[in-house]
Amino acid sequence: MTNNNQNNPFLSKEVIAAIIAGSFAIIVLIFGGVGKLILNSICNKSEKVQDIRLGDKKIECETTGQRCKPRRKEIIEVQRKGNLQVEYHPGTTHCAPTLINFYLDDKFEKYQKYEHPKSKDVQVINYPRVNLGKVDKGTYTLELEADGIKEGCNPGKVSSWSGDLKVYISPEAPIFCSR
Repeated sequence: MTNNNQNNPFLSKEVIAAIIAGSFAIIVLIFGGVGKLILNSICNKSEKVQDIRLGDKKIECETTGQRCKPRRKEIIEVQRKGNLQVEYHPGTTHCAPTLINFYLDDKFEKYQKYEHPKSKDVQVINYPRVNLGKVDKGTYTLELEADGIKEGCNPGKVSSWSGDLKVYISPEAPIFCSR
């Protein structure tokens, strides 16, 4: 009696190994795809961003140079740990570019240059959100300080400045969501 399995090409060790490897690859792809969908749903969870609208305020400068004192000072209440971002839009009366310095609890964090709304070089101005980093739940003092730039209507002295300010605190993503 002969063993028909030895002569059958459909039952060779290579074919069986290929079937197992192919099945494993399909399982990995399926679970990998499902895992990616689960991670995306967790990492892109649309938790409510804390949105603080502080409005437009005008600061009259008590100084005689390009740096305007006093600073615009706002007390913000952070409801939960997250990333602090600010969005500033220069007042419509601005006629020269301005550097805005951002301070958190009297510590300089960042600065951003803002073109004035009447600039001929700018068709549409998209003002960026400035990321000031991670904050814990609590009360913070946010200050803005303006440095004038000698251009447009600025002869070398800033007498006042204004702008609309919004603060956003977005929840931190879990550590495994870091890219």
